[in-house]
Amino acid sequence: MHSALVMRNRLSVPTPVGPLNLSGKDSAQGDIQIAPLVVQWAPSPGLFANASLQLQLPTGSYDKNRLISAGTNHWTVSPNFAVTYIMSSGWEVSSNFQLNFNGRNKDTDYRSGIEYQQEFAIGQHGGPWTFGLGGYHYQQISDDKQAGNDIGNRSRVTALGPVVNLFELGSGWPLVWVHAYKEFGARNRSQGTHAAVRAAWSF
Repeated sequence: MHSALVMRNRLSVPTPVGPLNLSGKDSAQGDIQIAPLVVQWAPSPGLFANASLQLQLPTGSYDKNRLISAGTNHWTVSPNFAVTYIMSSGWEVSSNFQLNFNGRNKDTDYRSGIEYQQEFAIGQHGGPWTFGLGGYHYQQISDDKQAGNDIGNRSRVTALGPVVNLFELGSGWPLVWVHAYKEFGARNRSQGTHAAVRAAWSF
């Protein structure tokens, strides 16, 4: 998958002389992501699971002097496991568990530590629509490295908010996700509101 992104970021950094307001924008191609290995199965009615290995290639737009970039400028290898249970009443519970093993950013000589991330959602199906509550938890489980030296800087954050999905099999329309998450409990990273609209076509 290769995505085009429009990214905006606004930060307010507290200083002894008052807040320092920073902002940035990048509208460019993001990194290519490929999944060379995907295994899925349905162990019982309404229960679906899959395991995959995802590779993120450093092909996106990147500039170390920008506040925000569409690309990361390093490789990432991510094994993940996802499970979904859909009840006869139309209620759905889903979660995705993932580890990220990051490569070194050659422009900054910086390597982020191993990251654990879990996405979760609960929702009610009604025709092609699903309305519910979703979120994620991000936790870094090893130290960052700068010039080969451990520097700590482990980060974490949790988010929660409303989710809407649209998918009608055979309609020709894409699968669409819309969410707005409020982050809290952040450490060693920014905290704010994350909103996104995503669409996916199968071909």
